Amino acid sequence: MEIDIRRAAQEDLDAAEQLYNDVCSALEAGTNWPGWRQGVYPTRADARRAQAAGALYLAWDGARAIGSMVLNHDADPDYAQVPGWGPDADWPHLLLIHTLAVHPAYQGRGLARRLLAHAEVLARQSGMRALRLDVCVGNAPAIRLYEQCGFACAGTAEMHFCVGTVDPCRLYEKTL
Repeated sequence: MEIDIRRAAQEDLDAAEQLYNDVCSALEAGTNWPGWRQGVYPTRADARRAQAAGALYLAWDGARAIGSMVLNHDADPDYAQVPGWGPDADWPHLLLIHTLAVHPAYQGRGLARRLLAHAEVLARQSGMRALRLDVCVGNAPAIRLYEQCGFACAGTAEMHFCVGTVDPCRLYEKTL
């Protein structure tokens, strides 16, 4: 499988939206580990904001978007519940990973690992000192993935999400 991971362009928004819809449909039909809902999160508007900021990355198999992630320095205010994750943290030197998604037809093939590895390469090239992310405590597959990829849990925070829920999340960091 020849996969290309690259920063999304404006013309990629249709593909990002389709990916998000496919992922949400599969989650809603099965175990919805992250609690994502089609039309609520993630959406085309989320992809558009991330793309406009240069933060949206898509994994491609030919002309099909099969994975995505958002890389930025946007720390959720709820992170401040964990020592070292508040406003005083060195956010310009910390790269955050958000909205890591893999198309259902490509799950179990190592694509999420490849996306994380790509984020790490970009972070190192940019002089970042760590990668950070949050994950709902019930999202066992993602927790297992992050821990296998060298992320360590820094603590737990009650996160207020755009879908209207408050969920306990683990905050993870990988020092570079």
